[in-house]
Amino acid sequence: MALKAEAKTMYMREYMRRRRSEAQAGRTTAREPKLAAALAEIEQARESLRQLSTAAQQQLDATIRQHKKNLDAEFNKCVEEEVARRMRNFVVPHFEEEIAFYEKTVKTRKGIMDNAAYRLIWSCLHDDSRKSVSTERLNKAFNIWTEVKLKVLDEKENPTPKFKGMPDIPGTAAEWQAAFEAAAKRQRKK
Repeated sequence: MALKAEAKTMYMREYMRRRRSEAQAGRTTAREPKLAAALAEIEQARESLRQLSTAAQQQLDATIRQHKKNLDAEFNKCVEEEVARRMRNFVVPHFEEEIAFYEKTVKTRKGIMDNAAYRLIWSCLHDDSRKSVSTERLNKAFNIWTEVKLKVLDEKENPTPKFKGMPDIPGTAAEWQAAFEAAAKRQRKK
């Protein structure tokens, strides 16, 4: 592992040495002429800046600062517009769907008991008033709670009872035929 790292380091040193020697020898790559031209322009601009008077340099600096300020303001404006666009297109529709769902849920919610029944059961169960609750109020709360049992518990835990005397509903054509025949026999006996 150490040999690999050492070989890599040696290769990089040799590569950089060759690059420096090529640059000094005047050999250039495709990018280097463009880079050299840009550096020459920068050097010309620096030279012309040195020749400007102090007042002109100060005015140029103020103009550059103002231009940077304008660029920053334009950039901030673009960023804020993009944020607003993304909010309108992605965030707001999602929240509108969520709010519509919750509003629909609240509007369609039906209670399983009225407020008076709830308060009665609550008062019977509360620790402070449990000892002073009359038997009549306890019975009334028990009856209310029993009535809402089917609404409160899951169907698996508390199956809905069938009506007495009600037969199972036939599921196939043969069962329906047998049920019709049995009903016809009962009718004939009467």
